[in-house]
Amino acid sequence: MKTLLLALIALLAAACGRPAPHAQESYVFGTRVEVLVWGEPGEKARAATAEVLREFDRLHRTYHAWQPSAMTALNEALAAGRAHEVTPEFAGFIREAQAMSARGDHLFDPGLGRLIELWGFHDDSFKAELPDPEKLAALVRAKPSIADLRIDGTKVSGGDTPNTAVALDFGGYLKGVALDRAAAIFKERGIANALINIGGNVMALGSKGGTPWRVGIQHPRQPTPMATLELRDGEAIGTSGDYQRFFEIDGRRYCHLIDPRTGRPSTGAQAVSVLIPAGFDGGKGGHLVRRRQQAAVHRRRRLARPGRTPGHRPRAACRRRRPGRADRRHARAPQARIAAMIGIFLVTHATYGESLIQCACHVLNKRPPRIAQIGIAAQDDPLDALPMAQQLLGLVDSGKGVLIMTDIFGATPANLATKLLKPGRVEGIAGVNLPMLVRALTYRDRDMETLIAKAVAGGRDGVLHMIP
Repeated sequence: MKTLLLALIALLAAACGRPAPHAQESYVFGTRVEVLVWGEPGEKARAATAEVLREFDRLHRTYHAWQPSAMTALNEALAAGRAHEVTPEFAGFIREAQAMSARGDHLFDPGLGRLIELWGFHDDSFKAELPDPEKLAALVRAKPSIADLRIDGTKVSGGDTPNTAVALDFGGYLKGVALDRAAAIFKERGIANALINIGGNVMALGSKGGTPWRVGIQHPRQPTPMATLELRDGEAIGTSGDYQRFFEIDGRRYCHLIDPRTGRPSTGAQAVSVLIPAGFDGGKGGHLVRRRQQAAVHRRRRLARPGRTPGHRPRAACRRRRPGRADRRHARAPQARIAAMIGIFLVTHATYGESLIQCACHVLNKRPPRIAQIGIAAQDDPLDALPMAQQLLGLVDSGKGVLIMTDIFGATPANLATKLLKPGRVEGIAGVNLPMLVRALTYRDRDMETLIAKAVAGGRDGVLHMIP
């Protein structure tokens, strides 16, 4: 899956006056890869990052579905109905992918390689061309699935009645494996703070100078972030959408996300992001892979959900965060203070909310916790942006409520904010400016009524005629 999730690290580092991390980019798994390391000497960071990228390249070459590799050798054998010997690593990947696919009712199925090839998405230079209807219908009738494979030790076959339409493609699976390997390598090399981004599949390790890593989620129809959020130690996020690998014919978009039930590209949503909490599976080996695959399953379920039209805006399915290992290492008192805060959620035009947060970072000399923002474009319908806004609202709500701050009353962002209000629980203020935001961040350990009064007063008092 090739998606774009913008890491805003360098920008925020500069805004807060902190040193920039060591950053290195590559192109692996058919997508852009970014690796950032914070707070380590340059030589140490470069050596560890280089090892991570070498492992990414090994995985990419070994399990490439369309260029000569261990994967293509297996697919050739499966097409001929023969059993094939694979490495223990490969066999383990197939078993895990089978289990993951079964948990998602096979809506995310790495056995759909023939369908992906038929649509032309196996090639980076795919054409705007529909597949042959008869071939497509035959593949759909064959119902290829990774579940059709049988594994005996390291021997893989199609069983007693092989389904020769099965071909593996780990494009949506291997990125999770790579993130897991990167985390292990950094741990072995003594790197505690890093951010790994593989085409929109991101994992955070540690923090950047004591504050959480912050990433942006790409708007599927605009070259700007749709929303931003913090990732704490061990948390991960995965994004998939119809806006990176697609073609259009007669005004209709065909993307690389194939619904196995129809054999056709999914049209259920433009983009889906899933936030995965830290500490999943007790820190056992392979836990990130399972987290990543669960995210993939959830995304495919959302993208394949019936009753949606291609014109719908992004839907987000984000899980509420659970404290992970990093949280438990912190002292109890500071953790309790953070949990007691009223959350702040900015709903504004375009990037105004994120700009305010950056400026507040300047003023306070730290990144405030439990704050999020969503930027709304002029042409956006509040109803389309509502699901994403509801999920982000949940991320900043610790149980004490949330104060929504919007800019112009009556404008599109304010209309969206109005739909989120719940008296006494989720309150809203229009006319947000920097003095208002700083005042709100200062008094949000109080009750909601006091916070609203302080914020409104701060915004009003911050506007005055300057006389020389």
